Amino acid sequence: MSGLEASATEFRLSAGVFRFLRDNFQHAPSVDMQSPVVGLLLKLMQCQARECVVQQTLMKMDNRRQSTPGDDDVMRCVELAQECSTVCNVRPTLT
Repeated sequence: MSGLEASATEFRLSAGVFRFLRDNFQHAPSVDMQSPVVGLLLKLMQCQARECVVQQTLMKMDNRRQSTPGDDDVMRCVELAQECSTVCNVRPTLT
């Protein structure tokens, strides 16, 4: 497992913890544990995980650029475009 894969996994796990807190903490003992704050942190962790996936895809494309382009390159471009689209759809909900 590469460093980016491990980072993406850890960010996803963190998002899961924040989701649990948001869904199960009815009476927050402090402002930073209130549902809107925890929801923001949840989305932030999800975006960080997606950014790791984007960076990993870009690195794979850079590594393959030295060889002859093939079907894998087209699929990686499609994956990258889908990932960027997902990030763009999530980003407006953070503000």
